Amino acid sequence: MNRKTSWTSDTGCLQWIVVLFVLVAGGYFAYHDFSFMGLIPASWKSTQRLVKELRLPYLRTEATVIELARRREVEAVQPLIGILDPGCDPEFCEEVAAALGDIGDARAILPLLRLPGLNLARYKRKAYEDAVARISGDASVPPLIKALADGSPENRVFAAAELGRRRDPRAIQVLLTALLDDNRSVAEAAANALGAIGSPAVEPLLLSLKVTHGADRRWVMVALGATRDQLAISTLRKLLAAGDWDGREWAAEGLGKTQDPSVVLPLISAMERMDSVAAANALAQVGKPAVALLVDKLGHSPASQEIAHVLGKIGEPAIESLAHKFQESVGRSRLDAATALADIRDSRAEETLTSALRTNDLQLVSAAHRFLIRQGDPSSEDRLLQSLFQYGDQEMATDFLNCGNPKLREAAKIWSKRHNYDIIPMLGSRGTVEWGKH
Repeated sequence: MNRKTSWTSDTGCLQWIVVLFVLVAGGYFAYHDFSFMGLIPASWKSTQRLVKELRLPYLRTEATVIELARRREVEAVQPLIGILDPGCDPEFCEEVAAALGDIGDARAILPLLRLPGLNLARYKRKAYEDAVARISGDASVPPLIKALADGSPENRVFAAAELGRRRDPRAIQVLLTALLDDNRSVAEAAANALGAIGSPAVEPLLLSLKVTHGADRRWVMVALGATRDQLAISTLRKLLAAGDWDGREWAAEGLGKTQDPSVVLPLISAMERMDSVAAANALAQVGKPAVALLVDKLGHSPASQEIAHVLGKIGEPAIESLAHKFQESVGRSRLDAATALADIRDSRAEETLTSALRTNDLQLVSAAHRFLIRQGDPSSEDRLLQSLFQYGDQEMATDFLNCGNPKLREAAKIWSKRHNYDIIPMLGSRGTVEWGKH
């Protein structure tokens, strides 16, 4: 009897142990199954658990990635990088890129830029570039330097821009090399980056200027201007006044980057002396600091008409001065002020011209023809045609040819034959203007 009781007791204990084991094992597997099914929130899980899920393709989810990003878990960086390959689902890859950007570890920079060569549409590249842009600190500079020295043109452009944004002098030498890149976009991005670094880049740039030749000098001069350093400005002003044609044009382009009032008169002089397109573009880039001197030159400079176009490009900051010049002047000064106002799409400029054009002054119609073309009023066609044949020039005929109005187009063809000009689409330096499009 005692033996039976003992056996029964042992059997009962064993049953309870089995039941307990089944419950524990079931709970463990249920936890994993529920985790896989997303029934257990990622925020409840440990970092080790989340990282483990990343390493297993059948377990990883966007929720896992987002939670690790929220925690800024450095431990997750390498597993996240491991996901980035050409076979990764594009949307999931973008989520991974965003997480790496949030975590901010510099180890992610090169993998982000290399996936997969980033030969993607611009809007697709943006997710990866935004992620890299959010990674900061001293450790972020070496991988960007490496990307600039060895990468696709798109990646080199982006790397140069990022190095400029970080303004780290460690990037100067590799940016100087990139100035000589055959790809114009890379060279231009490097010049802007060196400009952003500023004064620390000036001496290396001046040394580079001494040993470079031909077209390679262009981006060195542009970079010098972009630094806005006084030594750089002084050097470029000397180059603008002397040297060959290309050197003067590149110096003008560099001076435009300075936005310094002291460069305005030298640039105007270059326009007058050699009809410099680069000087005109540079003055437009200088902008507001150039307005007063440019307006004073209207009607009194051999480059007065081109100065009017420059003021038109400067736009809104020039309106008040131009309106005053137009109302208080006569002759060439007034007409060139009208030309500048006609290039500016602003209600104040339009009001000034609308009031003045109520008269039948065909010379004024010629000067402000771009404004009337944009207005697209059929009642102005006859005045425009008369002004072309009485006061028109090649640029006006080119605008007529390209504006989309059949009557003006035919008139431009007749004018060109009479004056033996070969007018082609978009010949004018100011671009095209369309009939009825403000």
